[in-house]
Amino acid sequence: VTVGKSQALYSSVTRRGRDKNSGLLTIGAVAVDIPQHPVALHGMMTRGSKQLSSTLQELRVTRTSSRMSRGTTVDDVDSAPQQSPGQTQTAAAPEPPRHQLIEPNLLLQPLVMQFSVVLQSLSITAALLPSLQAQYKMDQVTSTGVTGSKAKFIIDLPHHSLSFSTKVQVTEANLPSEASIELPKVHVSAEYVLDGVQPSEGPFFGQEGVVLRHGNYISAVADIGTFEHSLTTDLLNHLVFVQKVFMKEVNEVVQKVYGGEKPVPLWFEDSDDSSNSSTVKQILFTLVIRIKRIQLTATTPTNCAVRLETGAVDFQLSNRVQNVSGATQPNAALKIFGKAQVDVNLSLGQLIRNVLFEEAEPEFQQFAFFKTRIVLRNAFQGEMVGSGSEDKEVVLITLKRPLIYIQPMAVDKAILVWLNYKNAYEYWTEQRSSLNKEVLTATQQVFEKVPFEKLSTPHLGTLFLQLTVEDMGICVPLNPLPPQTTWGVGRQLFAESESCAAVVVTLESTSISACSSGSLVSKGRFSSLCLRFADDFETSLDDWKP
Repeated sequence: VTVGKSQALYSSVTRRGRDKNSGLLTIGAVAVDIPQHPVALHGMMTRGSKQLSSTLQELRVTRTSSRMSRGTTVDDVDSAPQQSPGQTQTAAAPEPPRHQLIEPNLLLQPLVMQFSVVLQSLSITAALLPSLQAQYKMDQVTSTGVTGSKAKFIIDLPHHSLSFSTKVQVTEANLPSEASIELPKVHVSAEYVLDGVQPSEGPFFGQEGVVLRHGNYISAVADIGTFEHSLTTDLLNHLVFVQKVFMKEVNEVVQKVYGGEKPVPLWFEDSDDSSNSSTVKQILFTLVIRIKRIQLTATTPTNCAVRLETGAVDFQLSNRVQNVSGATQPNAALKIFGKAQVDVNLSLGQLIRNVLFEEAEPEFQQFAFFKTRIVLRNAFQGEMVGSGSEDKEVVLITLKRPLIYIQPMAVDKAILVWLNYKNAYEYWTEQRSSLNKEVLTATQQVFEKVPFEKLSTPHLGTLFLQLTVEDMGICVPLNPLPPQTTWGVGRQLFAESESCAAVVVTLESTSISACSSGSLVSKGRFSSLCLRFADDFETSLDDWKP
């Protein structure tokens, strides 16, 4: 570990009996290098944990014996006055406990200080395998805030990336020896909210009828920027290369970790540790994660593309909700209320490159799309109507205004995309089958060690699902329309003046309830289903119903 030039500055000013503390910490470039691969690290941990565990146990026994000796001394002192009756007659009243004489102002108060931390860069390099190295790097991380009973802070991470490099000589021409992924910027703001302080956002997560637990809690909001990535048919070839080169090393790591000698636990739990762990579990929190946009594009050599784009993605988690479904179960203390909302647009189209400006991003001309808003959250107690669901886990899924649009030429584009990826998959399967027996055996041993059985459905218990679809629409134009190259989750697909003859299917509302407990039982309800042929239909309308 190497740390560059760092500086710290602290100032304290007293005005009118109040202290104003400020601190500034500047940390230079930090580089962490872990050259040992996991097999070597596992051996080091196994050898060192035995000695470290025995040392900790010796310290633990010494601490316990000294605590017992202090307790015996206190008992002897307390019993001494009982042996002289004369003194007990003269005592007017028992002396109050010493801890009651301490005034609250004299107790240790947390230091209130405004702070600012600047980290120039942090680089973590680790050898995932003997021939594979990974590096995570972030630049110019800043944090500002204040400590104390009303602590709050802000963290800004503008640039960070994850890269991989291999020491193996790459023979394939289209496979690079290095790969890097630029991660979106992150902005985190958090504060410690005291019990009784009313939040400023109104209803809890926009939900009415929520019963919250009392107590101080941590409120944090993480804003994540835009993430864009493009996938090609060469991805399957990369997977073959990864399996060919790294699978034997992965198998060595798995066999060593799962089948070899395991590290000794450093600490054994007792009654004190269990009480401390229960206290930690009671920490209340409210976490909000917002992702600005995610865009994944799968392309073919003929520039046909399938694009998945989301709008703002909101994840909300909290353990402060007391009336969440399933709270009456034995593990109710672990119940977390969750809510997710995302605008989704899945489209099929063609990438058109700019002839005049080659460096410009290619425009996406779409021929079919499916877009909707998905809302998923836990149900509250009593929200589901039906017997037996009061103490079970209930998940509510809502699709708001799902729209499906398919142009006639979209079928041809879909067939081209399917054929390209089908051919790439067949080539990938052929290359995998031609791998030598040693690689295939290592692959099989890796999957045998992975504990897939822990994810089986019996461990999930009984789960109730309710799917609600609001204002669904399907449009199939009878004639091809002029191409449009501008699109997006929050933008219109066609100009308001354009209309076409189309087959339109609308459904006002749908409700499907399902219960999963080993087997699946479901029931559904559909209302206001309409199929019509429209001579002059505009896809830009907010309401597709007749």
